[in-house]
Amino acid sequence: MNLSKTKKVFLFLSDQKFIFVILALFAIISFAHLFRLESVPGGLYWDETSIGYNAATISQAGVDENGYQHPIYFTTFGENKNPVYIYSAAIIFKLFGVSDFNLRFTSFLFYIFGLIFTYLLVSRIFTKNKIIQVYLILSFGFLPQFFTLSRISFEVISQLTFISATLLLVWMVFNEQVTNMSRYFVLACGFALGISVYTYSTARLLSFLMLGVLWVVYIKRENFKKLAVLSMTFLVTLVPFFVYAIRYPNALTSRFDSISYFFSNISVTEKISAFINQFILYWSLDFLINKGDANLRHSIGYGGIVFTITFLLFFLGLVIILINKKLIFNRFNLFLLANLAISPVAAALTDVDTPHVLRSLLLGYFILIISCFGINFITQVTPNKLRRILIVGIITCLVYEIAVYQGYYFIIYPTKSIPVMNSYGIEELLQRAIDQGPKEVDLLEMSPEFYATEKFYSYILKNPQNILLSQADHFKPFPGICYIFPQEIKSELISSIPYDEFESQYQLNPFETIFKVNPPEISYLARCYKTGP
Repeated sequence: MNLSKTKKVFLFLSDQKFIFVILALFAIISFAHLFRLESVPGGLYWDETSIGYNAATISQAGVDENGYQHPIYFTTFGENKNPVYIYSAAIIFKLFGVSDFNLRFTSFLFYIFGLIFTYLLVSRIFTKNKIIQVYLILSFGFLPQFFTLSRISFEVISQLTFISATLLLVWMVFNEQVTNMSRYFVLACGFALGISVYTYSTARLLSFLMLGVLWVVYIKRENFKKLAVLSMTFLVTLVPFFVYAIRYPNALTSRFDSISYFFSNISVTEKISAFINQFILYWSLDFLINKGDANLRHSIGYGGIVFTITFLLFFLGLVIILINKKLIFNRFNLFLLANLAISPVAAALTDVDTPHVLRSLLLGYFILIISCFGINFITQVTPNKLRRILIVGIITCLVYEIAVYQGYYFIIYPTKSIPVMNSYGIEELLQRAIDQGPKEVDLLEMSPEFYATEKFYSYILKNPQNILLSQADHFKPFPGICYIFPQEIKSELISSIPYDEFESQYQLNPFETIFKVNPPEISYLARCYKTGP
């Protein structure tokens, strides 16, 4: 392929100009990910505040919400949250303070490192192919699955970072020339794969499967020492995991037990049938490009987990690999294909709220990587004129899909996200209630999980008088108490004590006003009972 002709498509004829383009793309992507980060989606879901609360206690006192000193896993809501995200958020809080923005900023950092590792990997696989590099940055930068999860504080985004680092290191260890640094890359690879087990629950299966695939694909005499050292590093990294699993044998599987058919009282045949049905569901076009996840915390209600053009290039890339002997017998390509095949396995073992974007995060990742083989094929098409037309067409379609998705995300989705995040306005109402100078402020008739919301916001609110914040199951008004309560129970709160009542405010931004977006319904109110006439 004549790369000089390919460069003309983008009009950057020197490495310096190309570096500028790459940096500009990273800047645009970072801006899009950080824009209104603390307010879109609207409100922090209680899984977010639970992570934030534990990260805050770790950053300030070195203990979790239950008082345990630097725990391996964090027990909350009857389940065990993974440590990587929480400790990372604790570091961010230590450096920059506890805030809504900094909590979600942790997700952005995991995402951006995942992008960097993947960019370095693709740059090595497709040496000097600048078009693929641009495509990868744009696709990864705005892929619906990644974009949505990088703007909320869920543990799963950290899995993306460590798996992308693992793939990069696998390439460097097994596909590049041996150097003085190679032994350290082997150790780093085992360490990255081991740490991935602590990122998200599906990694407890998928990371072990990835190690198994690594052995199957790369097993030969000259690789044996590398595989052995890598595996030993992986296992050493998991010593705390095994210790915890032995001490608390059911702790790490309790959540899985509640969402899986695996331990249900059905026959083996029925379990196999359920697995096959669930596995196929994750490969449906409805999930991949049409609808995605029905849960509007994980998706925005528009499109699937990948762009249509990404999926088409993935399909093309998959075909090209399978029909090309040189590509199909390349060990790293086999490694990619095997991990693509197993990426929905953990998700397919569950049958609650499926298909599920979080549990299938790596599916979108491997689809994106393999789509690069599709655009690589396009860059080699002849004649040159047809190649240019195809490349310009692909980039145009990708930019169009990105623009439409971004428009929907920032114009339509903000108000749609408020009911599912279930906490919009709570922080504002708590602060307004505290400003009244009451004896205490109670969250009334909220879900039990709201304790984490109240505890997390206690680190953020301005409360110089240390007014008590707590939850209340029953309505017992007295002078000097403030209640935060759901709108639907307002008619039940009857008392002769005079009070001031106020609600949270939602201001439509200019774009929402132009597109005539309906403001959301007010979910919560605050009522402060007066101490005097």
